[in-house]
Formats: sequence, structure tokens, C-alpha cells
Amino acid sequence: MSLAARVEAAIAAAGLPTAEVCLDPPRHPGLGDLATPVAMAIARATGRPAMEVAEAIAAHLAGAIAAPPGFLNWTLPDLVLAAGPAVPPRAPRPFPPGLHTVQEARAWLMGPAAGPVSVVQAGRPVQRTWPELLALIGSEDLRCWLQLKPEAAPLALDLDLLAGETADNPAYYLRYSLMRARSIVTRASEEGLTPVYGPVEPAGRALAVALLRAPDELGRQPQRRVRFALDVAAAFHTYYATQRVFGAPQAPQRLALIAETARVLRCVLQEGLGLDAI
Repeated sequence: MSLAARVEAAIAAAGLPTAEVCLDPPRHPGLGDLATPVAMAIARATGRPAMEVAEAIAAHLAGAIAAPPGFLNWTLPDLVLAAGPAVPPRAPRPFPPGLHTVQEARAWLMGPAAGPVSVVQAGRPVQRTWPELLALIGSEDLRCWLQLKPEAAPLALDLDLLAGETADNPAYYLRYSLMRARSIVTRASEEGLTPVYGPVEPAGRALAVALLRAPDELGRQPQRRVRFALDVAAAFHTYYATQRVFGAPQAPQRLALIAETARVLRCVLQEGLGLDAI
């Protein structure tokens, strides 16, 4: 059962109407693993106080507590990592020929209600045709950037950021994160080290929680998929900076986290965002 499904089951057990459950890291440390405003959405629909709704849901969700003005803060009581299904390789769907403007490209990618797109360079608006952008930036980086914001929201295409190999360029950062995780898995395989899945050590908790969100986030809107993938990448780099795999007594358990990171990033990039993750 996915994390969102567990919250939905608690909502049903409390006798409340269904609502979309979005789980995100809490804004402040110490408030649990995840937080959701779902109780406030239900409160608006039912006319009941939000805190009353949150407390009713928390009573059926182990590790959850209600927090003003109606959040559910959830500390997962049974944090166990299991290997997810393999992700078969699939090339991304190419942009169709005949597109002339970046606005046409965003509408093709996001739908006819896509908001306006501007192109900026050195902080100033510039005019670039879609073929010029493809030649300058490449389809992968453009595809990711065009999905950064909600469908109808205005979007600025920053050519300086897209040309850089930094964390400010989301497509580059995600590809780099995937390649780094894969390289660790490949080296481990060459050295005869295999991952061991199961309970997660405290240092890996934030990364494990991020990975467990994957089944829910793949079905969300494109901008949530981008943000989720960036959350996983950031948690991976933070984890691996202090928890080395090779030579550590916990190497098999740590390798499991890295292997699942590679699988989830590939899945989100390939299936969720349509990027080349082969």
C-alpha cells in the first residue's frame, strides 16, 4: 500500500469524505517525516473545524499527529525499504516537427491551457524560435524546464541557467544524480557487493522516505514530478556525502538505498517526465 493510500484508508476509517492526499516533507525539522494539508481540504468540504478533522484522521494513522491550523504531521512507524520493480528502458517521445515557438512546445507538452512562456538571457527578454532553442539548449533540458511550474502558470525560460552544468539546471542535476547513483551500483556489482533491503538506519531516513513517495508522485501533475525528483536527488547527495558505501560494515544496507535511488530517479525521469534515462 502506498503512503497516500495509507492516509486515504485512515480518512475512510474516520468516516470522512475522500480528498486528494499530497505528502511533502514538513517545512521545519522535527515535525515528522511527511506532512499533508488534506484535513483542511476535507474541512472546507464538510464545514467541520480543520483541527477536528485532522485529529479524527490521526486517530486511525499510526505515527500521525494533528498540528494547527489543520495539518497532519506523520512520522512513519515502520520504515522498511524494499526493492521496487525494474524499469524497462524506453526512449522519450520526441517533440513533433513543425513547432515554431516555445509556447507551442509547452502547449504540446502540457496541454492547450498551458500558461505563457517568456525567454530571458542576462536578465532581459529575448526572442528565440523553438528550432533555435533546440539547437542552443537541447530537447532534454527544455522538456524538464517546461514542466517546472503548474500547467497554467507563467514560465520564464532562463537560457543562462539552462546552459550551465549546475544544480540550478534541473535536467542536468537529475541526470548527474542518476549517473552518480548508477556508478556506485555498478562498482558494487563489480566488487561482488549485493544490496540488502529491510529496516533503514537513522542516517538514511530522509532518503528512504523520499523514495517511498515514488508510487504516489508518479501519478501527480508534471511540476510535482519535477519537484519530487529534485527532492530525491538532494536527499541522495546529502546521504552519500556522509554515509559511504564501500568499506563500511553497513555497506549492503547502504547500497540498497543507493540502488533504489537509481531505480526511482530513472523511473521518474523516464516515465514521469519523459526524459532520456536509458
